[in-house]
Amino acid sequence: QDVVDLREAIEAPGMAVLQFAWGGSADNPHLSHNHYENCVVYPATHDNETTVGWFKRIPSEEKGKVLAYLGTSGKDIAWDFIRASMSSVADLSIFLMQDVMRLDNSARMNTPGIAEGNWAWRMGNTKIWRKLERQAEELRRLAEITGRLPSN
Repeated sequence: QDVVDLREAIEAPGMAVLQFAWGGSADNPHLSHNHYENCVVYPATHDNETTVGWFKRIPSEEKGKVLAYLGTSGKDIAWDFIRASMSSVADLSIFLMQDVMRLDNSARMNTPGIAEGNWAWRMGNTKIWRKLERQAEELRRLAEITGRLPSN
């Protein structure tokens, strides 16, 4: 509680990670309905598994909670998490490019406590942007409907 009190006193943003939302009860601060404006929400961070990789390995009971809460089949879980993140009241939503690209853990960025093999993932050469035009349009539409586009 001391850390929360200090963060609030200095008006520093909090942090919510959707992959941490599924253990415990409905008051878990990582669940979208518990977010607040002065917060940054992530489906996952650079230290987490990709959302696709994480979802593949979690127990079925946890999967059931995720699917029920998000109201989804889970067939596009990375984008389900991106949508949940961008729909949050949190001021800022940050997501991994690996999730935008719907990649599994072969594209994981970092595994804390492991010295070797981290920070090696790369998106690809500059031609990748042409392949990602559909995702760019999906993100633009999502930013528009969630009010995350800059005002003119």
